[in-house]
Amino acid sequence: MQCKERKFLGATVSAIIERFHDGQWEVLLQTRWKPEDDPKHSGLLEIPGGRIEVGEDAYTALRREVKEECGLEIQALKPRKETQTKGNFEEVSVAFVPFCGEHYLGSSFVGFVFVCMAEGELINKGV
Repeated sequence: MQCKERKFLGATVSAIIERFHDGQWEVLLQTRWKPEDDPKHSGLLEIPGGRIEVGEDAYTALRREVKEECGLEIQALKPRKETQTKGNFEEVSVAFVPFCGEHYLGSSFVGFVFVCMAEGELINKGV
């Protein structure tokens, strides 16, 4: 079986995840571990996230990345502010308000950071 080649936009999403677990609130961090691709930053703490694939919207990419990296399901975004507009050719545009935006200096990537509530069983990738 051949794997489909993934194509990405020049944008990323990441999640500041809040969850209620064992009677207390947590904000989750993970250890970046990509020694072959990014040895300089491997071992540092980061919030989960990644690149938006061609054809994905920011919300779908955010849910996918959190599920892939943490095993969690996003339940809510804080605050969830968005507007939808319809263009001349029946396309729908969504304008959303992330917690913050980021630009990676020296690259063409821009990122959108969201504050999320998530539930589920946290996975451990054994770094």
